[in-house]
Amino acid sequence: MASHSSEETVADATLAKDETTLENGSVNVSEKIEQEGEDQGQIWRIFYVQLSRSRLVLIFVGLWLAVFLAALDQTIVSTALPRIASDFSQAELIGWVGTSYMLTANALQALYGKFSDIFGRKIVFLVCVITFLVGSIVAGASQSMIMLIVFRAVQGIGGGGILSLAMIIIADVVPMRDRGKYQGLIGASFGVASVAGPLIGGAFTDHASWRWCFYVNLPIGAVTIAVIILFLHLRTVPGDTRSKLKRVDYVGALLLILTVLCILLAVQWGGNQYPWRSVPVIVCFVLGGLFLIGLGVWETKAATEPVIPYHLFRLRTPMAIFITQFFFGMAFLTCVFYLPLYFQVVKGHSATTSGLDLLPFLLAVVVFSIAAGIATSIVDTYRPFIWVGSLLVVVCGVLLRMLDANSNQGKQIGFLLIGGVGFGLCLQILTIAAQACVEYKDVAVMTALSNFFQSSGGVFGLAIFDSIFYNALGSALPPNLPFNPKSDFSAVNNLSESDRSLVINAYVYALQQGFTFLIPLGAAAFISSLAIQHYSLHRNQQQ
Repeated sequence: MASHSSEETVADATLAKDETTLENGSVNVSEKIEQEGEDQGQIWRIFYVQLSRSRLVLIFVGLWLAVFLAALDQTIVSTALPRIASDFSQAELIGWVGTSYMLTANALQALYGKFSDIFGRKIVFLVCVITFLVGSIVAGASQSMIMLIVFRAVQGIGGGGILSLAMIIIADVVPMRDRGKYQGLIGASFGVASVAGPLIGGAFTDHASWRWCFYVNLPIGAVTIAVIILFLHLRTVPGDTRSKLKRVDYVGALLLILTVLCILLAVQWGGNQYPWRSVPVIVCFVLGGLFLIGLGVWETKAATEPVIPYHLFRLRTPMAIFITQFFFGMAFLTCVFYLPLYFQVVKGHSATTSGLDLLPFLLAVVVFSIAAGIATSIVDTYRPFIWVGSLLVVVCGVLLRMLDANSNQGKQIGFLLIGGVGFGLCLQILTIAAQACVEYKDVAVMTALSNFFQSSGGVFGLAIFDSIFYNALGSALPPNLPFNPKSDFSAVNNLSESDRSLVINAYVYALQQGFTFLIPLGAAAFISSLAIQHYSLHRNQQQ
């Protein structure tokens, strides 16, 4: 970043020359570079835009806020759901408030990388943010549970692309060797929002209205849009709208969406709305498998510009990163969703207080996400951070299963700190590894796929944890209780002292069984991460 003005001139001159070539109907830029035998550093220099420090900071703030909103929305409604169900008197549909967002976000997430290659990063990112805000406005103003569920799905359409596109944009404006610093801060944003969501949602629900869980997105989103429009000026993709639309792999996109929707619906329904062996669950799994086979055949045999480049799945390091991200996502979201339950039910804390109880976990995630990003940029290696982080997830699982009703605050804080350090070390370092291991032309798609596997892993992890937790809870609860403690957590505090003790012990047992699940997840993430190869972050960029 030192010789700023001279580098900007070189990059802009090279960029202008190659954009002219494209507009004259010649060969694609990345193909042209490959034919001329240029290294990956030169490819990156043609595509990137060197920004002044002040402009880079402004853009980064906009990206940080957008990621914060998208991550916040995954968890902020969790503590508001009982009040929402009461207001609309439709508790049987309450699960769909979270599920609808998750389905659309995951179904479209893997597509945004390719869309940004075709239409440009800026326009796709703005469409995602605006879609997310429109969904937020109408979700907050919803007059029925169905209306809320539909516009939570609209939120998911936008939210699914925000995190991936933020990472892709950073890859376009920051050299690889400095990227860890910025992506570490993005990881901190994701971690803060994921853990703080229940706290903020509980505060709004207790002291204002659950509708502010959605309205809070509007002022922050408006700042993001203004910053991106005014200050983010990236390389425009040549060609008119019609030619870009012709490049879209519509069949591949549809097959991917159907595959993800069917499999995730099966995972969400199994053990909750329907037994795992029920017809709806089996049909969804079968259809998902058939669509997946169709997607593979189409993308490898028929698609001219595949939405999912299958050559990435034949490479060792990308596959290792996908698998590691999947197991890491399973472990991370499991902790984020179920740690508050320990504090609210076992310890009897309010929703707001339980959010404060998670501060050690939150602070450790933030500090070590940033520290790992900075250290990666300095030492030019990332694998040790992933290895240590995944092993600490194993340790976290061992420690969390030791928590009980008598655990003191010192033990709670210590256990949460260790878990937060482990997750913080991995949270964005895996994205850096994903971007470092592929050619520039695959960076956007690789980034989107990496985030897709992490978020999809979270869905699978929650479904498995739910099954373990509720089966254990059902076997441990005393019979003939005056309410159903599986669905009415708050009523536990209204029981007699003897019944309350029995129910809390049942919850402790169920949570311990669930947290044991973190041990194999961390171990699987560690084993798969051993296959990740090292690629220098300082290579061939002449910065």
